[in-house]
This record gives sequence, C-alpha cells and structure tokens, in this order.
Amino acid sequence: GIPLVDLVHVGAKRAPEVPVLLGLTRTLTDPLGIPRGGGGSSLYETNPDYQETVGDLEARYRHQKLQRGRFDNAASYATQSYQRQPKPLTVALKDFFTSLQRLSPTLFYGTISIASTFVLWQIPSLAGMMQRHFVCSQYNLRRKRYHTILTSAISHVSLMHLLINSYALLTFGPIVRDSIASFGLPLWPFALGSALAGSLFYLLLTRDGRGCLGASAVTVAMMAFYARTYPSAQLGFVVGFIPIRLPAEYALFAMAAVSLFGSLVRGLRDNVAHSGHLGGLVFGVVYFELLIRGYLSKIGRRGR
Repeated sequence: GIPLVDLVHVGAKRAPEVPVLLGLTRTLTDPLGIPRGGGGSSLYETNPDYQETVGDLEARYRHQKLQRGRFDNAASYATQSYQRQPKPLTVALKDFFTSLQRLSPTLFYGTISIASTFVLWQIPSLAGMMQRHFVCSQYNLRRKRYHTILTSAISHVSLMHLLINSYALLTFGPIVRDSIASFGLPLWPFALGSALAGSLFYLLLTRDGRGCLGASAVTVAMMAFYARTYPSAQLGFVVGFIPIRLPAEYALFAMAAVSLFGSLVRGLRDNVAHSGHLGGLVFGVVYFELLIRGYLSKIGRRGR
C-alpha cells in the first residue's frame, strides 16, 4: 500500500499569529476609517490561541479523506472476497497441474507418478507385484530387477509418507529447477541422479535385508541444494510436536548428522532409510559444487 504521509506538517511554515478572519487580503476599516480593534498597530483582530492556517486545514481534510478512502476500499475488498465463491475442486486441481506442467515437466510427471503408484499400493491384489517392482532391496537385485533402483523413488505406501515427500518436492523443486535452469540445464538429471544415489547408498550401507521406497532421497537432495544456494534462509521443521526454525545451512548440518548416525548405527528400527537420505544429501551438495564451478555447464554444452 501507499504510506500515509503527515501532510499537515510537511513543508508548512507556521506564522506566529493567525487572524480570526482567514483569507483576507485587504485592511478592514469601519466607515470612519478607524482600524477595528481599538487602535494600535494591528490592522485587524487576532486570536493568539488559534494555530492552524488555511493550508493546514486543507491538508488535514485531504489526509482524512485519504484515510476514509483506504478504509472503504479495504471494506469493499473484504466484502468481495467473502462473497466470492472458491473454484470447484476439479477446476483448482486442473489449474494446479496445468501450471506445474508449464513450470517443469519433471515435477509434473514426477508428481503424477508418485500419486499413481500410491493408488496402486492400495489395491490388495497388486501388493505382490508392487513389492517386486517398486521396492529397492538386495532381494530384488539378486533377481535382476535393477529397475527397482529408480522405480522405488516414486513408490509410497502410507499417506503420510506421500504427503511429506510431495510437499517437499513441490516446495524445493521449483526453486532448484530455476537455479539449475539459470545455468542452461534441465531438472530431470538432478532428479534421476539423486534417486540413484539414495538407492545405492541404501544398498551399500544397509545389510538387514529390508527394502526401501519413497522420494526422500530426491527431496533431501533438493533441500541440500537449496541450503547451499540460500544458507541463511529459514527452514521450519516439526520434531515430535515441537516446531523448529533454523537457517538452511544449520538444517543441512543437522540432517547430515542424523542421516550419518542412522546409517552407521546398526539395529535401529525407526522405519527411516537414513542411508538413502544420506545418499540424496551427498548428491545435492556435490551437484551444487560442480554446478557453481562450471563443470556441469561444460558437460551440458558438449551434449548439445
């Protein structure tokens, strides 16, 4: 909005005495030619207690009119906003995905894939197929299901896991995409590389026979890239039920410490693939360093 300026006192040069009859430009005399007020040097009566000029009154009137106008506009906007009907859910979703596809095909198709695989996981008759083709594990690799290294990154069984990763993907994804695009590079190699790094770290560091799934490696890589790009930006987390805000650089160190600890300590049963997070974090930091040093731009120019 436009800041309100105290127009009454701006540029006003106040006179020591102000006449009661304002705006007069000539001397007032009675029919005998004697100045009113009983003589003396003053040609007209004055009121020493009156301290406003005509300019002051006009400025104050304009100031009050401006305030009333701002209040009326705010009230009108609030009334219109209250009366305006929200878009139908189908229209809102269509607009969202249309704008997302325009912004980044990688984020668009990634979001569609994540939502689709979640729906497939909810069909009991497909559970066996999903475990064979959408879970990264030593068991699947021994049976030459190498595609699970990547397909596991779009696989989510629980709704909470889906919502957390989707939120992080759509929060950090557009920012990372813009940063990478400024160097003339697309986003999809970053997404595939971080998914691959997360799976490989998990397979190398986790030997308990369990599998992993989820887009966490990709979202952690994006968070790491964002933290290196904007180290002073504030990031919010919820630990238990306690909200915490940290500079992005501190959040990156905290995430690295937790992921490293969880990857090295055996026997943790918190259902978190810490080694996969660590792989995504390392990839995001390394990608950032290579990008700002120009190595990735050189590779991109050679590929054109």
